Amino acid sequence: MNRYIKFTGGKPDFNLDDMLWNDEATYNALNDVFRAFGDNYIIQGVTGTTSITAGYIMLDGELLKVDAHTKSSTHFAKVTTYDAGGDVDFNDGVARQTWEKNRATISASSGSLAYSSAERLNERIVTINKASTAQAKALTLDTVFITPATLADVNDGRLIKEIEIGDWNMDADSEIEVAHGVSNSKSIRILSVTIRDDADTLYNSLSLTDSSGVCAGSVVNSNAPVSTPGTTIHLRRTTGGTFDSTLYNATSFNRGFILISYLP
Repeated sequence: MNRYIKFTGGKPDFNLDDMLWNDEATYNALNDVFRAFGDNYIIQGVTGTTSITAGYIMLDGELLKVDAHTKSSTHFAKVTTYDAGGDVDFNDGVARQTWEKNRATISASSGSLAYSSAERLNERIVTINKASTAQAKALTLDTVFITPATLADVNDGRLIKEIEIGDWNMDADSEIEVAHGVSNSKSIRILSVTIRDDADTLYNSLSLTDSSGVCAGSVVNSNAPVSTPGTTIHLRRTTGGTFDSTLYNATSFNRGFILISYLP
């Protein structure tokens, strides 16, 4: 059989201790597996604020290793160097670099993958203990991949999303609209709004009824007659109600949360 003979003192030995030093066919197959989850995300490792740990990422559809390095900018960039261990003197007397090293570093000011907002592989692959809808509800131990469709099965055909209300000085402004991001607003079935005070100590429903029986506020789907039909949730607080107060007038502050249940 054929075998690889290691020599000492001659051409540098080639050790396959890096999966990126494989033949092109193997690399392409591996690259395509990870590319199935997207072209730009972090696969493993690559953590830290200024000192970045080693790992692997997908960058513009290419599987790249990230060596430990100091973060010098905001976005990932592909950097090509050559391993000195692959420098070879050819028969024509010319020394050539034969081991190309492609790495990624956080060294660009712009690009396809920003470090601060980069998704990770585990965020793109969500699993649930589910072999059937009934078993999922019973939290059985069979594990499969979850999709929006299977999640909807588990939740009686609906998906759920939470939206931050964002800035709302309720003392000065009686109503606002918040984009819901659902493609079909008619598919929204349940709306629930939680309001928090400026001190972040009180969490109450927007539709809270006070001791005098006055409802503190209301929420309607964007199909109501508002300025941007079909794209927003309309929130309104009652004049003289609980939220018409200096306890709820902070700005640059997330006023609370909207929970939406909708059909996919």
